[in-house]
Amino acid sequence: MPPMRTVIFRIKGSIVVTFLLLWIFVIPTTASAQSQDFSLSVTPPFFQMTITPGEQWSSFIKLVNVNNFPITLYASAVNFEANRNENGKGKFTPLLSQDPEYKSTSLAGWIDVTGDPITIGAGDTVRLPFSINPPDNAPPGGHYAAILIGNQPVIDPTEGSGIAVSSLISSLIFARVQGDVIEAGDIREFATEQIFYQEPEASFSIRFENTGNVHLLPQGDITIYNMWGKKRGIVPVNQKTTFGNVLPNTVRKFDFVWRGEGSPLEIGRYRAVTTLSYGNDQRRNISAATAFWVVPFVPVLSILGTILLLGLSIVWFIRLYIKRALSNEARALGYKSAKLETHKMPKKTRALTQPLVDGVMDLRNITLEEGSNERRLSFPGFLKKYRLFFLFLLVVIAGIILLRLFFAEVLISERAFEIQVDSELSVPFSTE
Repeated sequence: MPPMRTVIFRIKGSIVVTFLLLWIFVIPTTASAQSQDFSLSVTPPFFQMTITPGEQWSSFIKLVNVNNFPITLYASAVNFEANRNENGKGKFTPLLSQDPEYKSTSLAGWIDVTGDPITIGAGDTVRLPFSINPPDNAPPGGHYAAILIGNQPVIDPTEGSGIAVSSLISSLIFARVQGDVIEAGDIREFATEQIFYQEPEASFSIRFENTGNVHLLPQGDITIYNMWGKKRGIVPVNQKTTFGNVLPNTVRKFDFVWRGEGSPLEIGRYRAVTTLSYGNDQRRNISAATAFWVVPFVPVLSILGTILLLGLSIVWFIRLYIKRALSNEARALGYKSAKLETHKMPKKTRALTQPLVDGVMDLRNITLEEGSNERRLSFPGFLKKYRLFFLFLLVVIAGIILLRLFFAEVLISERAFEIQVDSELSVPFSTE
C-alpha cells in the first residue's frame, strides 16, 4: 500500500456531483442537499496495489471530521475510467445491478465496504475498513474503482436502481491483477506550442499512449539545449509522484512551461529532448525530440547592427590600406596618380607590405624633440600620421572583446530556469 497521504476537501451542500453515465441512458435521480457546510479529511486519497485472483486484499480509509458538529456519511464503491479528452479527467460509473455475475466483471463489484450510515462526532476519527475479493477468473491487468463518501448513498434504496445525488469525495483504487500483464506505451507526440518565441520561454506537451492492459506511470525529464549544445533547463516529468498514471488504451497529455533567463544573448535554435521510462515488471525507455527558436526582435536587430557595423568598418580600413599601398607605389615609380600600368606593377606582396615597412621605419625614427631632424617624427606626429591604423586596432579589439563576452555568456554550462507543471498532476485524477 502506498504511503499515507491526506487530502482535505471543502464540501458545500449546495453543490451536486453528477455522474457522466447519463450519456448512455437517462436514469431517474433524486437530489438532496445538506443545509450546513462541512469539511472532511480523507486518508489516503489514492490506493495502488497488486492483487492475486482468488485472494483477498484488505485495508481501511481514515475519515476525520474537522467540524464542530457531528456528520453522517455513506460509502459506496463505483467503477472509474478515464475520459477520452486526454486531460487526465475521469468519470465514475456506479454499479446499477447487484447481480453476482454482473458484479464479478468489474473492480467495484469486488469491493466489500459497508453501506450503513457512518456517524462521526465533532473532531472524531473513524476507520472505514474495506476489502477487495477478486474472483478466481479475474482478468489480468489494470482495474479501476473508487470508494465514494458522501452525505447520501450513491444508490438510493428507496428509488430502486436510481442514483442519489449528494456531495461526494473519493478515494481512488488502482488494482493490478497478476497474470498476463502487458505493459506497452509510446510517446505519440512531443512538441512546443509554437516554433518561434521572442523570449526564452516555451510550452511543451507530451501525449503518452498506453497500449497495454495495465496503467502506466511514465517518468523522466525534458532537457533543453541551446544552439551550442549547453543545457538550459531540465523539466521533471512525473518524478516523485504517483498521480500521473495513464490508463489502458488511452492517451494522456502532460503540459509543461519552461522559462530561461531573460538574457538578450540567449537567442538561437533550441533543442528539447524528453526521455521517459515506464513499467513495473521491466523498465522500458522511450525518447523524442523537438526544436524551437528564441528570437527576441529588438536585441537581435541590435546585435546584427553591431556585427554589420564592425564588418563594414573592417572592410573600409582594408580598402583604405590597399589604396594607400597603391599610392605609395605610384609615388615610388614617379606617377602622380595611384593608377599604375600593369607591366610596371611591383609584386603584390611588396606593394601591400610597403605601408607596414614605412610604419616600422617611422616608429624607429620617433623622437621626443620637435624639429631636431626633418627625417625623424615626434611621437604626437606619429600618432597623427597613423591615426586611422590605431582606430582600426581599437575597432578590432572592441570586436574581439564583444565576441569573447558573447561566447562566455552563451557557453555557460548551466543557467537559472523556471518550470511550471500542469496543476492537474497534483491529484490522481479529477472528475468533471
